[in-house]
Amino acid sequence: MRVYRPRDDAALPGLLYLHGGGFMLGSIESHDTLCRLLAKEAEAAVVSVDYRLAPEHRFPVPVEECIFTCDWLAEHGAEIGVDAARLAVGGDSAGANLALAVLDRRRGALGTALLFYGCYGHMPEYGYELGSAAAAYGDGRYGLGLAIMRRFYAEYLGREEDGRDPLFCSLNMDFRGLPPVLLTAAALDPLRDDAEALGLKLAAAHVPHRYILYPGAPHGFLKMAPEVEVAARAVRDAADHLREYWGA
Repeated sequence: MRVYRPRDDAALPGLLYLHGGGFMLGSIESHDTLCRLLAKEAEAAVVSVDYRLAPEHRFPVPVEECIFTCDWLAEHGAEIGVDAARLAVGGDSAGANLALAVLDRRRGALGTALLFYGCYGHMPEYGYELGSAAAAYGDGRYGLGLAIMRRFYAEYLGREEDGRDPLFCSLNMDFRGLPPVLLTAAALDPLRDDAEALGLKLAAAHVPHRYILYPGAPHGFLKMAPEVEVAARAVRDAADHLREYWGA
């Protein structure tokens, strides 16, 4: 893992950050700028995790490694200047899927979550419902398409039943009592359907949450910050959410 700290003078609240990349791609390096921005804007220590990737390490290995890192932070955070009483988890795309699994399994240790344009298991033949984002943008014209998503899932999930496991298919979770969530989506993203489906589940379970849809944004747009304003605004929104729940 890599730790980003905007200053060294105190124990800071901590954000466990899990990068995206379809469970096969991405790294600490690919999300370095984003984690720096989050640390600066939220005035928090960001802990970026270099979890192992598929196909060499399939489900549930990445989930288990992220949960282990959360447990380590809760016990040893003070050693790296992190206040274990103020922990959050976040991630983008596949990382948002992992972040929600960690939030579910470690509700007592985590106060909130940032979920950026994640995949949450909305996969009924990947949803070509009339008017769906998958139907509108699944051809990959804005980067992410359904063909590569199917490959990511095939390489990550070893067995058919893994696709229904709540640690992957977030929509099968028991959401009751979940900590507050910031749920965001990109308008030009086939995964927007996942975020909308998750928002309905959170609302039905009375989970405190805020849903933000960023107009004109494609999948993965956060990594365009700080140069692109919609991405910079999403980082600021995330930082504001964290400070609100940390009382900063």
